[in-house]
Amino acid sequence: MKISVKFKLLPIIVIGIVLLTGVFYYTFMSAMEKNQHTVSDDAIMTSKEMFYNIEDNDVKMLSSTLEALLVNKELKEIYLKKNRDGLYNYSAPLFNTLKTEFGITHFYVHLPNGTNFIRIHSKSQFGDKITRKTFEKSVQSNGFGTGLELGKTAFALRVVHPYYNGSELIGYIELGEEIDHFLKVMKKQTGNEFGIFIKKEYIKHEDWKSMMDNKGLRDNYDDLKNYVAIDTTTDTISSFAARSEDKLSSVPDEGDTLDKFQTGSSTYVTGGFPLYDAGGKAVGTVVVVKDVTLLENAARESTWFVLVISIVSAVAISLVVVLLVNRYILKPLDNIVEATTRVAGGDFSAEVKAQSDDEIGDLAVMIEGFKRILVGTAKDLEEAQKR
Repeated sequence: MKISVKFKLLPIIVIGIVLLTGVFYYTFMSAMEKNQHTVSDDAIMTSKEMFYNIEDNDVKMLSSTLEALLVNKELKEIYLKKNRDGLYNYSAPLFNTLKTEFGITHFYVHLPNGTNFIRIHSKSQFGDKITRKTFEKSVQSNGFGTGLELGKTAFALRVVHPYYNGSELIGYIELGEEIDHFLKVMKKQTGNEFGIFIKKEYIKHEDWKSMMDNKGLRDNYDDLKNYVAIDTTTDTISSFAARSEDKLSSVPDEGDTLDKFQTGSSTYVTGGFPLYDAGGKAVGTVVVVKDVTLLENAARESTWFVLVISIVSAVAISLVVVLLVNRYILKPLDNIVEATTRVAGGDFSAEVKAQSDDEIGDLAVMIEGFKRILVGTAKDLEEAQKR
């Protein structure tokens, strides 16, 4: 059965439509995915910058406050007498003011050899040897030693400076603050949820459980296998982090996206950046959770629209191709077939016209030439028979 070339081209056209639709759709979806990844990366970068900006600003505040204490004559006179009760009685009201107005939660005075002389924030605890990195920095630089220090159950931002009486080193003064307000400020400014997750090798379970019991809170030490959430802006963030806990220890310094998942009708992206202590040791990760539900819904709503546009565009392109093929290939071939059919039937008046300057035109010229030869030969035979 004879099949027209047009029908033979139909499968090619259909395949072309499918491929073009797929290319359009894939390109759009790749762009949407890249856009979401960019949003996640920006959230992580912004969060990291914000975290360390808060730290820098608080270090300046603590340092300025400490400088004021260093030149306080009454404080120094009492300390030089090694009157612990007198020093506490004088410093306690001052410390309460600093705590209320600036959030300072730690106030120490250490002896020159690093032994703690007094904790204004915890009078009964003294006499222990201070070995923290911030203290070591202050000793080595003979100036400010600053940074984040991980205690038994929490992080504290600390500032330490040598304490002099003239040129004589009489000790060190240290101020500190817990950093739970860091995440609150970050959430308020970005709307994202945050959590500080510390490796369990740095947090003993008994210390953690005791602290949580004292606060009347649930012991969440076993929520994750290798990390414990020591500070969060939402109780559910541990479940978010648990989905990608295996990635927490390998987050690069610049931060990275960890996972994307859906909970109910909401879609979230998690990311994080490593948290270093004053000694430069990576002890944990700050996890960022961003709600991308609106972005995800917009992408889904656009999917059908883009699919329709892709199909319409592919069909339109295919129709243009069909029209061009019909005009420049099929129609000239039809004319050639029609003319040669008439010649084969004895109608030598039929002319095979070259309608284009291409291979099909060359074919028409060749057939026309062949027809003329055939006509000439036929006339010669007819004249020969007449003789």
